[in-house]
Amino acid sequence: TALGGGYVGVDVFFVISGYLITGLLLAEHARTGRVSLAAFWARRVRRLAPAAIARSHRPLAISARAHAKINLDLRVVGTRADGFHELRTVYQAISLHDTITCLPREGPFAIECTTPGVPLDESNLIWRAAAALWRALRSRGPLGNMVVRLEKRIPLAAGLGGGSGNAATTLLGLNELFGGPLDAARLHALAAGLGSDVPFFLQSEPALATGRGERIEPLGPFPALRGTAFLLIHPGFGISTA
Repeated sequence: TALGGGYVGVDVFFVISGYLITGLLLAEHARTGRVSLAAFWARRVRRLAPAAIARSHRPLAISARAHAKINLDLRVVGTRADGFHELRTVYQAISLHDTITCLPREGPFAIECTTPGVPLDESNLIWRAAAALWRALRSRGPLGNMVVRLEKRIPLAAGLGGGSGNAATTLLGLNELFGGPLDAARLHALAAGLGSDVPFFLQSEPALATGRGERIEPLGPFPALRGTAFLLIHPGFGISTA
């Protein structure tokens, strides 16, 4: 702002900012006994909540498809001490998909969906995925400052991985919305904690899955399936596979 024909306003801004930073550094010295400008700013950045990150130069919204999957082969090869079955299966994504849109918005976290029967509370894997990411970012306070919109096309409880795909796509979308603070390994760990087949949906290739289904080995497209289609028949009711 020009004041009196000059840029005094800018000078005043930098003077005030200098006093504030000096005061924060003195407080840091009193607390730790030393001052490292780089460490000081690193701590300040880590304390930013996702809402603050989203308000910087980040996309206003992230929208992505959450594809359904089928099992081309499924073998139960044993039981595990944790109560799950030991599996060896081949996952294949198909064109049927939901659409996930992640947006920053001040206030409590919310899932928006108009499809009847879709839970909009903590029982939805989308909610659990957002909460897991929130904790991983060490954000303060309750889950909030973001909303996930779901356009549902995959039938509920159909064994097609609709909920798992929604969870994985939510992890990817929110992580991108906040500037990508979590790497692939950390996202995989979060996904595996949400469900056995959730890690598969973090990538787009057919994959061999072992363990309880969470260990993923991408296989690449199958030439024999090029140009083919699958006929899926839904009986009109769902069976929970959780």
